[in-house]
Amino acid sequence: MNKKINPSTIAPPYKNIFSHAIESSGDVRQLWLSGQLGTKLDGSIDPDIEGQSEHVMRNMKEVLAASGMTFADVVKINAYFLDVADIPKFAAIRSRYLEGAQPAMTSVVVSALAAPQWLIEVDAIAVKQNG
Repeated sequence: MNKKINPSTIAPPYKNIFSHAIESSGDVRQLWLSGQLGTKLDGSIDPDIEGQSEHVMRNMKEVLAASGMTFADVVKINAYFLDVADIPKFAAIRSRYLEGAQPAMTSVVVSALAAPQWLIEVDAIAVKQNG
């Protein structure tokens, strides 16, 4: 059975046309996080990569927590950037949140994201054993 995860502790999904994550359960629980942005709860967004990266990771932490998971359960991260120079800036912030966990990681530089103020978008997959 699939369960929508949309914690009230972060801004709602963009235009409310998708869920922040979908959890699927069976022998293990799997959580697919939609692309998270640097959007604050009030809907505002910092203009710089450091601020957006910090809020991306905070938002991911909240979505994981809403499903009873942590960054230790994350097995795959995909990050999309507008500027290759932003990758190490995000990596430094990401490392603080991962606390030693080393999930598979893909970084992609793209020409644009869905809104011009967005500098980064990150999606992830988390897996946790039931029980």
